[in-house]
Amino acid sequence: MNLRMKMLCIAMIGAGSMALGASAGAAGPDRQREDRCDVQARTGHVVETIAMPDLHVLEQASSASFAPSLPRGAEAIVCLRTSITPAAHDDKVLALGIPLIIVEVGRPHRMGVLEIADGAFRYRLTEGTLPAADQAAVQARLEEYRGRLAPHAS
Repeated sequence: MNLRMKMLCIAMIGAGSMALGASAGAAGPDRQREDRCDVQARTGHVVETIAMPDLHVLEQASSASFAPSLPRGAEAIVCLRTSITPAAHDDKVLALGIPLIIVEVGRPHRMGVLEIADGAFRYRLTEGTLPAADQAAVQARLEEYRGRLAPHAS
């Protein structure tokens, strides 16, 4: 099974678990809920999804230090959330050297990847579309991340 199929399987499991939860439209990017986070790890030629019940990026990355214990071969963290927009401290996942895959559960179902490409923060959708309001929210969040890295003028 390839990486895309594994991500879709995770997304379907998460969407099913969210069916009983609150509506996705009720949560904005700063009030989103995260149902779970898993890790995609490579062992040889196989990428597998490893359940990480104690990994809560939305909550844990907001603390001063974010250093979760990840399995060997970790290639990405995958979080199921009520909003596709990256959260305020999701850039801390990238500091671990791996991307963050955000799967929006409910409707519309979308999936995006927060990563560093060519030395810059990048967010791209791998499934679904971003309306203008969501594009603006994503761009604002990326600028927030860039602002934390930019040297401060004296």
